[in-house]
Amino acid sequence: MFVELDSVLERADVELRGRTGEPRNRTDGFTSFVASIETDVGVVEVEILEPLLILGRRLQHAADVDAAASALREADEALDLWEEPRRAGRERHDATWLPFGVE
Repeated sequence: MFVELDSVLERADVELRGRTGEPRNRTDGFTSFVASIETDVGVVEVEILEPLLILGRRLQHAADVDAAASALREADEALDLWEEPRRAGRERHDATWLPFGVE
């Protein structure tokens, strides 16, 4: 059975919004989405930066390699801005962060 890509992408967006709720405006100027995950040791919040989600959407709709490369460059530049203070140790120390927009 063939499912249209747009239908799948729309369902994925609905599921993501359902898991993360409304976007959160951060003090560093970025917008993020937070998903709460139940674990054996309690709830873990995973914060996903908007540039990472935008990258995913743009890659889904990229018509060619150049469009995909452009999307990747833009996301990389935005995430570099977010990552720089963390690498320099100027951000809070009670969180774990990954260098691709997840905290």
